[in-house]
Amino acid sequence: AAITEVVLTARADPTIAAMFAGPDRATAGSAVAASEDIKTRARTFAHQVLDHAGPDRIAELRPGLSIDDAADHLVLIGLALIQGYGPTDEQRIRQYLNDFLLPALIRDT
Repeated sequence: AAITEVVLTARADPTIAAMFAGPDRATAGSAVAASEDIKTRARTFAHQVLDHAGPDRIAELRPGLSIDDAADHLVLIGLALIQGYGPTDEQRIRQYLNDFLLPALIRDT
């Protein structure tokens, strides 16, 4: 839900949307994705959420996947969606994330 909200908010903001639109969108996305500040913030947030949720939630991560790697993947997918890759409407974004992002992060049940 949080990723969907961030993507829709970024796409709706003309300043942010302009940065990720047109022929320069790959360059902008790469620059943002490479930003250590964004990675650090995403990792810190992921650790806080999962620490608060408890060890059972951390155990839901796919075996061998670190919290930092999961956070980095969330940033990557979020940036791709902001850039306009993938679905564009809210329901289809949510379905896409459920179908493709969650299975990459969560262990089989």
